[in-house]
Amino acid sequence: MEQRLKVQSLQLQKTGCIHSAIFPKYAADGHEIVYTVDEYDVPSYVKAIEGTSSTGFTVTNTITGKVDIPVTKVWVGPATDSVTVNLYADGVKVDTVQLTAANQWKHTFANLDKYENGREIVYTVDEVLIPGYKTKITGDVQTGFTITNSKETPKTATTLIRWHMQASL
Repeated sequence: MEQRLKVQSLQLQKTGCIHSAIFPKYAADGHEIVYTVDEYDVPSYVKAIEGTSSTGFTVTNTITGKVDIPVTKVWVGPATDSVTVNLYADGVKVDTVQLTAANQWKHTFANLDKYENGREIVYTVDEVLIPGYKTKITGDVQTGFTITNSKETPKTATTLIRWHMQASL
């Protein structure tokens, strides 16, 4: 049966910390001691441990997390039957949804990864162009996005033409 003993405990404070120690290679009975490392779980991080006692150990913690992103549609003027909203992660389209009166012009993109390779993902939304409407997008991931469409009113030009008539004598 494998016997596990806690030999040493360390607390490292920053990225790139290096710690080394000298431990015996063989036990008193002559068998080679196999050393391993482990780390207590850190909330919101996934750990990966690589290496051996011969090559050295590397412990990598990668931040994790999920995010929900609500989107609300607001109309200034008459509403159309539906609109198409696209969700982008770092500029790449990752999802599409149809907003309608039936879903109260709302949707939540749910359970999305907040990080990729330890870097926070930048989420944005846009809407497929609706002819005759101006679109304004406000908000962010934390507060949710609001897409407001305002009916454009056609501009009419009035041209005044004056005729001058002169009487000839």
